[in-house]
Amino acid sequence: MTSRNLTSNFLEFRNRAARDRNFHDYERSNDDRMALIQNEDEEVIQFEKNIPPAWMDSQRRIQLQLEQVRSRMKKLQQLHDKHLTRPDFDENSSEEKEIESLTKDITAMLNGCHTSVQQLSSQANKPQVNTYDKRLASNVVQATASALQDLTIKFRKCQSNYLHRLKV
Repeated sequence: MTSRNLTSNFLEFRNRAARDRNFHDYERSNDDRMALIQNEDEEVIQFEKNIPPAWMDSQRRIQLQLEQVRSRMKKLQQLHDKHLTRPDFDENSSEEKEIESLTKDITAMLNGCHTSVQQLSSQANKPQVNTYDKRLASNVVQATASALQDLTIKFRKCQSNYLHRLKV
């Protein structure tokens, strides 16, 4: 078995690499260790915390409630259509009671969501660690309030359309 001694080649390459590294010292700003985006604000955003802010749980509950309202509104719309497209004119009290009950449930849920958004706003306005957290909490409150407002407007429009079609 034959072998070659490559130690001298290795030492030569290592020394050349060290010289080249020192020669290009002025180009270190283009190194991979440099940040791709310069931090203008000098504010450090820390992501080490594993515990989410308290207002996030409230926001999740509100989103769940809004989804429940959306599903009930779909059911209510179906009941409205079914009630209005009946071929006969006799009073179907069970259907009307179901519509009335569902309407009351949706109204109560929307009022509960409104109260929850106010509580979310007060939780989000508590002192935060940095301006990033404050801005994030403010944006979440605004988005949630906007979604609630849109859903409330949609519900009111659905109700007014039903009453208008009922009169005609």
